[in-house]
Amino acid sequence: MAQRKTKTISIPPDLDKQLDLFPEENWSAIACEAFRIRLTQLEAMNKAGTAEAAVARLRASRERGINEMFADGELAGAEFAMNDGEFIELERLQRFRDRCGADWGRVVDQVHVQQLAEILSGDNEDSSEMEEWFRENHGAGCDDSSWREGFVHGALSKFEELRGKL
Repeated sequence: MAQRKTKTISIPPDLDKQLDLFPEENWSAIACEAFRIRLTQLEAMNKAGTAEAAVARLRASRERGINEMFADGELAGAEFAMNDGEFIELERLQRFRDRCGADWGRVVDQVHVQQLAEILSGDNEDSSEMEEWFRENHGAGCDDSSWREGFVHGALSKFEELRGKL
């Protein structure tokens, strides 16, 4: 058995009185177990290299996912402008983005599919058909803000290209 060392710890007087109520307990052994538990926690937290690698991996994974969703949305937006979108719908989308100005990046995170459908359809038209089109053609992807940002970027990039030829 390893030689035991003596450590002196300070405890508040009220705790000392409570401990004295149970003299049969091996308070030293209980304190040792509490120290072991805390040391295990500290050692786990100290494995910073492992945590840093996990954080880096998860950040890269998140970035890949965002980029993939944006690219999917961008392609869908370009296809919308080429095949399905009406001139007035694309013009409404352009005006909305222009009104947002520098706040566009923040705003697009808060624009959901229903609102995007409303922007494209205009204030006086029923947007449910447009929302249904999004869901039927693009599924759950259109619920992702990166996808929607890509959609707007793709649609308006293609619209600007085509508008010059009108």
